Amino acid sequence: MGWRLVGAGAATLAVLAGAAVTIAVTIAVTARHRPAGGPAGGRDGQDALWRRIPDAFAAPPEATVSAVLLYPSADGCFSATGIVDAGIRRHVGVWVAAGACDTVRLEWPVEVPPTNPQITQRETVVAATDPNGDGTWLTVVATTAGDRAWGELIHGGPSGGVSGRLREPLDDRGDVPVAVGAIHDQYAVVGRHGDEPTVYLSPSGSHWWDRPLPLPGTGPAEPLGVAGAPDVFRPERSAFDIGPGVVVGRAGGVAVIWSSADGGVTWQVRAHPEAAELTGVVHDGSVFVATGAGPGGDAVVLTSADGVTWQRDPRTVPAGARPFRSVYALRSPARPAFDLGGPPAPPPSVYAVSADGECATVWRREPDAWVAEPLGCHGVPASLAQLADGRVAAVGGTTLWLRKP
Repeated sequence: MGWRLVGAGAATLAVLAGAAVTIAVTIAVTARHRPAGGPAGGRDGQDALWRRIPDAFAAPPEATVSAVLLYPSADGCFSATGIVDAGIRRHVGVWVAAGACDTVRLEWPVEVPPTNPQITQRETVVAATDPNGDGTWLTVVATTAGDRAWGELIHGGPSGGVSGRLREPLDDRGDVPVAVGAIHDQYAVVGRHGDEPTVYLSPSGSHWWDRPLPLPGTGPAEPLGVAGAPDVFRPERSAFDIGPGVVVGRAGGVAVIWSSADGGVTWQVRAHPEAAELTGVVHDGSVFVATGAGPGGDAVVLTSADGVTWQRDPRTVPAGARPFRSVYALRSPARPAFDLGGPPAPPPSVYAVSADGECATVWRREPDAWVAEPLGCHGVPASLAQLADGRVAAVGGTTLWLRKP
């Protein structure tokens, strides 16, 4: 990987950030809606809730851009990592935002790096996390070369840091990371070791240990999301109770949820037939929120206080809404999620993303309902982040969206 060549400014992560946003919006949603989003190829109107900036993320000549992640910074804007695809080689690239955060500069690579034509290597940015909001972020990249696959890691963000792998040395089964989160003050990555669903854990991001996730009895299982609840301090015992960890996914056409009460050492698995799959999970400070698709292709949202007992979210999702393919708990990077000695941080705002082809909708969770905020038919966001001034940034392909605070 080319991380150490990068000189990008400091950045923080787009998996956690946010302050609650309250804007009264009521939008009718149909099963095949075509949301408005401004004229193709141009900026949306300045009075729109979401402002679209097309082609914000440039690529070097003869290359394309994909899989961009946002890292909001405490100084107000963000950096980003993504994939610069030059055909035989896919490199990790870095962009930096400036001004009103609507101008993005490609910092590296300005030109496609030279590549040995005898070596075909593919890198795909999977996800990143900064669980405490204090800059200790970790980015995970899935890498393949020939018939080998492994998870590559960078601890320190786009500006460079300590890099490593999920497993050293590599073995013939290969490691394929899918999602990243945090469980019991540890970084947690889920994916596959060969065909086996696996969780990888590390307190520092440098040395990892892994455990297989139990199969639910319905055939091969695929983990798709991971999250943990904060540990709880018990004054009467002067000790912490370990917060539960959760992994969501699918197996044999049915959603499955793995749960751990001991920091990821042991796991239980349960099938949840009310959903066909669960593709994402976050913790909002009080409960887990898992999103996915029902057996009929409808949107499903489940909640749980302990990671074991789950129920349908009481908040209304309009009939005909497309399944939520991703979910985010967004916090403001201006303040850490955990600040010893200070007042408690506000709970994160929860957003989700659904798609109908190239048409996308962001869903904002309100106390009684999920509210649709259409982005138009200009691609689907792959990353959301809360900026320090209260705006929300989203990126899909080369397109940047900025939401009013």
